[in-house]
Amino acid sequence: MDEDRPRRIVVLAPMRTELAPVVKRLRLKRDGQNDTRWESTRDGVRVIAACAGVGTAPARAVTETMIDELDPDHVVVVGIAGALGAELAIGDLVTPAYAIDAASGDRFDATGFGLEVLAGEAPTGGVITTDHFLDPSVTDRHHRSGVLAVDMETSAVAAVCVRRDVTWSAYRAISDRLVDGLVDERVAGLIGADGRPNVVNLLRYLGPRPWRILRLARLGRDSNIATRAAAEALAASLGW
Repeated sequence: MDEDRPRRIVVLAPMRTELAPVVKRLRLKRDGQNDTRWESTRDGVRVIAACAGVGTAPARAVTETMIDELDPDHVVVVGIAGALGAELAIGDLVTPAYAIDAASGDRFDATGFGLEVLAGEAPTGGVITTDHFLDPSVTDRHHRSGVLAVDMETSAVAAVCVRRDVTWSAYRAISDRLVDGLVDERVAGLIGADGRPNVVNLLRYLGPRPWRILRLARLGRDSNIATRAAAEALAASLGW
């Protein structure tokens, strides 16, 4: 690795709505060679941000590609998560010390922030990653063991990073809480793997009960609060 090059931090956000606050807060510019990426270099640190996609398979594939092409010093996952318990509020930050793959049970410990510029936040608790809505008995068990939140990408990104010997971390801010009962399997299915709304599922969800739009409006508002909080945490850790 070239010691004179800027240190490279890859930032992966699942959806465009999660990436947009990062781009705005860090003042990233679209990559002229790849219009799916945004970047900036400051104080010897180069940040390259992109969407990871929703779910473990897209996140795994994008992480592989980013590592292959960019040889980063560190990978950061930034976005939203659902709180397993009532102790966290909307917009609260989770900086996980580990991520668990719900399907396999594999645990991936955050391998240190890798760069002193990311040393401002200490990892706490854990997250569990799943492609499917988890049974309450499963989430309760993990919550009792110290898992704070659930998401759909972190363990997949972490698995690639561990295998490729790249340090990783995550900033996840709470956008919903299981105890509030606003998110279920149907709501989770309203977003496709590319982060865009699944129009067919949306029509099926709203058709018989159009007042559900109020629930979606609340979730949208809370998601906006969380995405901004996650982006702000990343910016603070970089000193940007």
